[in-house]
Amino acid sequence: ASADGCRCIWLSCARGIMGVAVSMVELLVWTAWTGLGLAAGAGGMLFASAGLACIATEGPMLAAQAHANVERLAEAFIKEVAETEKTWIKVTSAIILAPFALVLWMLSFLCLLLYRGNFSTKLCMQLLSGSACVHLVALFCMPHMWWITMKFCFPAAPAIGWAAATFHEDQPSIEVEVPSQGADADGNNEKVGAQTEARAGVEVGEELSS
Repeated sequence: ASADGCRCIWLSCARGIMGVAVSMVELLVWTAWTGLGLAAGAGGMLFASAGLACIATEGPMLAAQAHANVERLAEAFIKEVAETEKTWIKVTSAIILAPFALVLWMLSFLCLLLYRGNFSTKLCMQLLSGSACVHLVALFCMPHMWWITMKFCFPAAPAIGWAAATFHEDQPSIEVEVPSQGADADGNNEKVGAQTEARAGVEVGEELSS
């Protein structure tokens, strides 16, 4: 009887420990998911307001440059991950950390886009004011739909950068030959010298004829 009682106690303790462990894992998953959702919403708001205003003011080339800079920053990390030996521990870690790496990529793109943007122009200020009014109206009229839209705008930011970079790469490069200032100066000097010699020859001819 005492052995059965001890066994029941150990089983109840094990169940309690397993319950606590499962609750901790659920808490961590919920915290991570909530953090990713908040980051996506905040990033979507930045892109839908300031990011689009910068792109509309300075053109899609700004997004292409930000995308190229993010690729340059992540090149070493991607190369290291691709060249390391594939084990089940590393693959599992990569799968778990992939969402956070994608969020970091998107946030880096937004930071570089906003860093290169010029907010002092009149057009950019007008676009920012209009975007703020639209966001306020959508926030009060349909907050749930507005928040979902902001979350979708967040992954759309690097997609637009990638599309702008791809479009820029497909465009043929046109090179315009601009003559150097030295060549222009030499040509002008030669023309002036020829005119001077011609005038001198005319004057000499008039003196001989007279």
